[in-house]
Parts: sequence; C-alpha cells; structure tokens
Amino acid sequence: MPTKMTGFGRGLAASGASVALAVAAPVFAKDDAIATDRPDFVESGAVVGKGVFQLETSAAAARDRGGGAAARTWTTPTLFRLGVSERLELRLESDGLTRQKVDDGTGSRSESGVSNSSLGLKWLMREGDEATGKAALAWLAHLETNSGSAALRGSG
Repeated sequence: MPTKMTGFGRGLAASGASVALAVAAPVFAKDDAIATDRPDFVESGAVVGKGVFQLETSAAAARDRGGGAAARTWTTPTLFRLGVSERLELRLESDGLTRQKVDDGTGSRSESGVSNSSLGLKWLMREGDEATGKAALAWLAHLETNSGSAALRGSG
C-alpha cells in the first residue's frame, strides 16, 4: 500500500535532489580548491572569489535532555555564497528544513517546517599565509530574518 509523502518528506526529497545535482555539477566547477564554511559548524576566513557561486549543505541532528524534557531536532543547514569581488561575498544561510520532536513527560509533539534565513556579507581584510603562520582575517555580518514557518519562526 503506497504511503502519502508529508510536506517534510517532500521537502527532504527536494533537498536530496538538489544535493544530487550539486554533486553531479563538477563539470562547471573551477579547478581551484574550495574553502567551505560548513553551515552551522565553522566559518573560515576565505571568500569564494569574484563571480563564484558556491552551495554548501548538510544534514544535522541534535538531542537535548534537561529539565524533565527531551528534544530531538533534525535540520538541513544550507549556505549559498556568491563572490562579488575577490574580497567580498554575499551569503544566504538557513537551517533549512527542520523537524523538532519534544517530549516533556506529559506527551510528545512534533513540528516541521522551514527555519529562518539570514542574509550576510563576508569581507576578507587580510589573507592568511600557511608558510609564515599568518592567520586570515575576515569580517562576517548577518541579518537574521523572521522568514521561517510559523512553528519555527524566531524573533528575527
């Protein structure tokens, strides 16, 4: 008996298709090595370079137990980077599709949807040099938007 795909399932399938396309697109890639910022994990001092578009995405899971409640959260952190110049990039970042399940001892509830997005800029002030040990220095600024699904919307 076929099962009906939920909104979260459709979104997850769409994300999977996007990742498959991104993996299959090395034909269009530059030969240069890339520096990733791994959405929701760590930021580097590097920018992507003028005219370069880079998509970074992953899947993440978190578990939190405390105060008599247990929570599980699954997300698809995603970062779009576009090089405006050799030292400046535009960024669009989100936790993407999100599913939260909370059990507070009186019952459990689940919420699914799209997380808030943030718009940002990264400006490379000084390039690093591995040979001398000089660290790269960059400014990163983000504007959080109140753009997510109602159940997951933050304060912006």
